[in-house]
Amino acid sequence: MEYFILLPGDKIENIDFNAHLLGEQSFNVFWAGDGLRALMNLSKKAPEKLDEVRIIDNKKNEFTVEEFLKKLDRLEIRVQN
Repeated sequence: MEYFILLPGDKIENIDFNAHLLGEQSFNVFWAGDGLRALMNLSKKAPEKLDEVRIIDNKKNEFTVEEFLKKLDRLEIRVQN
């Protein structure tokens, strides 16, 4: 399952899937992408904006940041080189 970050003004049909890719879940591992770095930077620099962030999976199911982080909590997180 792949997860993508949508910032205010982003439309699903117009996003750059590499830049917006939070990562991919495979078995019990989450392989982090560039979008996860963007989410972490946003949480540090402008945490008040996190309510405006939308997260979708490749089936277009939508999650809040909190729901997404709860999913990550159960997984081993790895960064792709």
